[in-house]
Formats: sequence, C-alpha cells, structure tokens
Amino acid sequence: QRIAGLLAVTAYRLEDSPPTRGALLAALAGGNGAAWHVSLPSTARSLLNRPGDLDLYLLTTDDRLVDLDTSLLRIDGSFPVRADRLVGFTGRPTTLTRSAELVTAGDDGRVTVLTAWPGSVERVLTTAAAPPTGAATTTAITGDGRWVAVAERAGSRGAATRLAIYDTTRWGSSPRRWDTTSPVVQVVAGGHVIVALTTSGRAVRVDPRRARLTATTARLPGPRVTDTTLVAMSPDDRTLAVVPDDAPRSPRLVRLVPLRGTRAGPPLALPTTATPVTTMAFAADGTQVAVASSDGRITVSSTATGAVRTVLLSASPATALILSSGLTSFLYSVDGRGGVTAWDLSGPQSLLSLEPETVTAPHVAAQAGDLLAGWTRPAAGPARLVTLDLSASPLRIRSYPLALPGAGRPAGVDLSADHRRAVVSVGDARHGGRWEVYDLASGRLLTTVSAPAPSGRSAPSAPSASSASSAHAALSPDGRLLYAAVGPHTIGALDLSTRRWTTWPVRWSGSDASRVDVEAWHLDRSGRLLVVGRDPGPAVGQPSSPYAAPTLTGSAADSRVGLLDTTTGRLVAQAGLGEDEPERVGWSPDGTVLAVVAADGALDALRGASLGRVARTLAGAPGSVTSVTVSPDDRTIVTGSTDGRLQFWDAASLAQEGPTLPAPQGDSTASWDAWFTPDGSLAGLLPDTRAGSGPTGQRGFTMPAAPSDWVADICRAAGGDLTRSEWATYVGSRPYSHSCPTRTSR
Repeated sequence: QRIAGLLAVTAYRLEDSPPTRGALLAALAGGNGAAWHVSLPSTARSLLNRPGDLDLYLLTTDDRLVDLDTSLLRIDGSFPVRADRLVGFTGRPTTLTRSAELVTAGDDGRVTVLTAWPGSVERVLTTAAAPPTGAATTTAITGDGRWVAVAERAGSRGAATRLAIYDTTRWGSSPRRWDTTSPVVQVVAGGHVIVALTTSGRAVRVDPRRARLTATTARLPGPRVTDTTLVAMSPDDRTLAVVPDDAPRSPRLVRLVPLRGTRAGPPLALPTTATPVTTMAFAADGTQVAVASSDGRITVSSTATGAVRTVLLSASPATALILSSGLTSFLYSVDGRGGVTAWDLSGPQSLLSLEPETVTAPHVAAQAGDLLAGWTRPAAGPARLVTLDLSASPLRIRSYPLALPGAGRPAGVDLSADHRRAVVSVGDARHGGRWEVYDLASGRLLTTVSAPAPSGRSAPSAPSASSASSAHAALSPDGRLLYAAVGPHTIGALDLSTRRWTTWPVRWSGSDASRVDVEAWHLDRSGRLLVVGRDPGPAVGQPSSPYAAPTLTGSAADSRVGLLDTTTGRLVAQAGLGEDEPERVGWSPDGTVLAVVAADGALDALRGASLGRVARTLAGAPGSVTSVTVSPDDRTIVTGSTDGRLQFWDAASLAQEGPTLPAPQGDSTASWDAWFTPDGSLAGLLPDTRAGSGPTGQRGFTMPAAPSDWVADICRAAGGDLTRSEWATYVGSRPYSHSCPTRTSR
C-alpha cells in the first residue's frame, strides 16, 4: 500500500495528467482494509498490547489467556485464568525467561497478578471489592504500570467508598487508601493518575506519584455514570470518554469530557453512531479515540476537534479495541465471531470523513459563490428555505420558514451574488408564476411577485401568467432585479423597487427553434443570464394506414442552454444538448467553464464565454445525477448521483479521474450532493439511509479535492520517500528524485 501510494505520487510529479491524478485518488480511496484477521478457538472478550511488544494477550470466554504473536500470526500459548477482564500491564520488564506481567480482575472481587509466559500466577491481591460487579469495573492500572487501584468497601458491608492503591514495584507494602464521600461505581486510569467515578456524578482524581496522597473532584456534566456506563480515560490523563446509558436500550452518543484541575470542562460530542456503542479506546498519545458500534463500524476521531479521521468496516461488531499511535499505528479489534483483526492506520485511509452534524434533507437548487440554497419539506409543518455556507467548517446551515400558501411546494430557488436575498419560485406552467423574495439576514418575506397580465400598463406586450412556460426565477447580483419566464419564449426582468417589467423575446437559432421554450436559471459572474430551453420535440403524425407507424412532423428535439445579455435582452451564445433537457449546471468560479448535466445523464463541458462544447460523456443513468460542480482551478468536474457515487472528471476531456468513490457501507442508495468550496475542498451532503436513521437524516461531509492535498496525505501516511533501492525496482532507469516534499523544501 505504501509503495502504491508513492508510485502514484511519483507518476504525478513526472506528468500531471488525468490518469496520474486518478492514480492519486485511487491510492487515497484504497485504504482502510484490514491488514490481517486471525480466528481464535473461542471468542475473545478482552485484549492487551504493550507499545513495542509484538504479542497480543487475549482473555477468552472459556477463561483462558491466549498469547498471539502478531509477527507470525500464530498462538504461542494459552493457559487457564480466573478473571473477567484484563486490566493492564505492570512496569516489570520482560526478560528472556519471563514474559510480560499483567493484572486481571473478576466479578468475584478477585484481582490477580500473573505472567503471560510461562503462565504462572504471581500473587492474588486481598481486596474487599463491593458487589454487584466486584472488581471487574472498579479496578484500573496506570499506563506506566506503576499503580493498581481497586475500589473497596470501607467497612464489612455496603458499597465501595474507598480506593486501595498498590505500588507494583513494592508488592510487599500495604496499599495506600483514599476514602470517597459517595459510592464508587467505576475506576479508570490514565498514564499516571487514577479517577474514581461516584454515584453523586463526580470524578475523583488521585495522583499516586505524590508523596502525600491528595485528590481533586470535578462534577461530570450530563447523566450520572453507573456500573454499566462505557467509560475510558486517555493516556495523557486529560480526557474522559463517556457513553451515557440513559438512552432507551441504545446508547449512541460519545462525550469527551476534559478534566481541568478541579473542574470538568464542557464536553465535546463525537459523531453520533447509528447503532449502540459497543466499546472504545484511546490512542497511546491521547490524540485519537476509536469508537465501535453494533453495526460493525469503527470510527477513529480527533480528541481535540471531534473530526472523523477514518471509518473502518468490521465484519461483525467489535467488543474490544486497542489503538496504537505513531508512524506505524495499528488498531486491533476483537469481534463477536471469536477473532482478532489488525487495521494498519499508517496507510492511506478513506477520504469520506463524515462530519458529526446531521441536517434535515434539503433539495439544493442554487449556488452563489460559497453559499448554497435549497428547500426542505418536513414531515409536519410548512416548507423551509435552507442555506448552506461552504466557507464554514463544518457546513453552517440555516433554515427559514417559507410563507407558501397551503401545502405549496417550491419549484426553484436562486440567490443574489451578495448573499443578501433569495427568491423562491412557486407554481408551474398551468398555474402561472409566483415568486417570493426573502431577506437572508432575518428570513423575512420582502415581497411577493406574480407574472404580468396582458393588460398590465407597465408591460402591455407581456403574455398572461397562465401561458408562462415555467415558474423559475433568478436574481441580479445586487438582488434588485428579478428575471423569470413570463411566456413560453419570453424572459421578463422586474425592478423590485418600481415593480416595472421589461420583457425580451428569446429567439433560438435553427429551423425548429420556434418550439423551444425558455426559462431563467441564474446570472454568471459577468452579469449574463443563463437560460435553458426545453424542446418538447416534433409533433407525431397519424399513421397513413392501420399497420403503419406514426411519423414525426419535424426534426429531432434539441434542448438548449443560452446566455442572455441583460442590458439588451439579446441572446449572445447558445449550445444544443440533444433530446433531453438540462437538469443540473455548475459554473467554475471564474466563469470560464460551464458543466451541464441533462436528464439522460449526459455531462457536457462548455466554454463559459461562447458555450462551445469542449467534451461530452455519460456521467450517470437518466435522472441519477444530483449535483455537478467545477473546481476553482477549472481542471476538475465532480458529479454526485442518487446511487451513492462520487465521480471526478477532467474538465478538458471529461476523462474520468480515478475510481468511482462509493458511499460508505449502509448508504449505497443514498444521494451525493457535493460542491467545491473556494479553497478547493469538496463539501456537501450525504443522506443517512442506514437502519434506524430518520427518513430525512443527512450528514455533512468534507474531503480534500486538490491533487496537492492528495500528495501531502499520501506522503504523510507513507512516512517518507521511495528509497533508492525501491526507485530502481519500480521506477527504473530514470534519475532518482524526491517525490514527497522534503523538510528543506517546506
């Protein structure tokens, strides 16, 4: 995987082309596969691994400790143990004659110290661990292996209200003890400190390194912790991960609670999982946390921001995790089938890092710079206008109620270039045009507009509203003029301040152009109005005999796109698209490239100034393409589709770059809606169609879209360049050069 990624970088450095850009994308999209999987004689329920140690130690359901060699992928040995959980390693060093020393705990209150090989019990700690779970959830060991803490009863009866802290370097000494004011329900440990969680909703933090044992107490926000709550502590002693178990039968929320001195900081919510959380683990450096859920997903997120780093797909739900960190980081997972899986996180991972935000499904209809607009129709209540700010990370989403009559549904949305106004179109060709103009700062309805009647004094030549071919409208850059179709072949411009219409007949070229309708879409950066022409096709003649076929009384249909000069009303450029009507358009930020998707799934790349065709290809099945967008550098077009596919195209040739990126597992029938942001990233929405999610749930996502970002990600994951030996083997006789940026070049 490392070699494949670096060879893709090398090829891109030697020649920047659609194939080499596609190779970069393929290298990035090809990550997150399991490095290996080993089946065990019985199901594992707990596991341990020390940094630098090639062995995994697993506790199985038949009460055996199994030593798995990860270099040879074989079981080196096993022996019976009496325990319910592996707690951790002591600091005792491994020698040629003695393996790792570790601590186990059981529901019966038994805490045992043993060596993994040859499998001897070193000692059993005499504890008074309180029921109902005994020592299983109330025993912890610090990451340095120095201190073991057990929650005990202070008296002969009752709940655990005392911490007994053992020094593993002085087993013969009596433990140090600390009394708590409330019963202890769980004990966790970081790298050097111990935290006892009590029934009063407090975290008692004890640092046993100090000569005088002291404790600080912080109140935990949110639901109280019980003996069944999933809790983990970061090795840097700074963060608690808590999964509240007050949700009805399915806890899905993970909170990261920072511990700051004597108080707990505001929690950070990680992305909500679709199914209950089964287990979680921090990386050794505390910068990442892995969360497993019952749908088989394992999500690795940043503990600083909550951003998703990668999503792994396990064949069955993970019940235990270990997350290592560093240049060659691995995640080990135990699953319900009785096996252990290793995931190599040092290689390229999936690009589709889904953001935690869930939004109501909008129908996106227009884009102005870094602002998108659309509408949504909730299950109950009126339709709403929705805007998405692509300049914010994660996507900033605002929603405004629409003043539509009854059960009205928007027919279109457009934005002014200054992001101050939006126009919502209502109605269709049969019911006439009606447009509502909204202020985006407040969501207030500014005015309602209807198409002019034939007798209107301001525009006597305007057709009636009932003959309008479409109800879609566009706004001028400053939001003061509204453009709409006021007849089958006529565009009208309304001054919103004076309420006066100006109308222009649109004359397409060609002998059969008279049947092509016209509809306003939006204005480009130069102030020209993009219009689309829908050609209903030639009339069908009656057959000349009972067995004859119908005849076409005219040439084949040819729908159009055109550019209208808004100062003169003259059509300055046009392009034919064939039989099917345009459904999606996307401009490059500088207006030099126009991408158009027709109803049959055809993608056209047109020159922005003249609308001359550059290339054409089939981007999807009829009606399947949901979005089309052009990169800021005019070189790449991206389409999203209803079958959960994201495709990259070279804007100059429409050759596909790299593989089709599929939606994450469980979203195979979801629609991608994706757009380039001004900084070159790709952002958008992906509906969440997994089991248990709402019918309108969507997740925002962001991903790198520039080849330079792909190069940086691949080089970062590879940890360095191709060696000269690798270069000679895979590249050949070309002179050796650095493909990845060196420190001096940065």
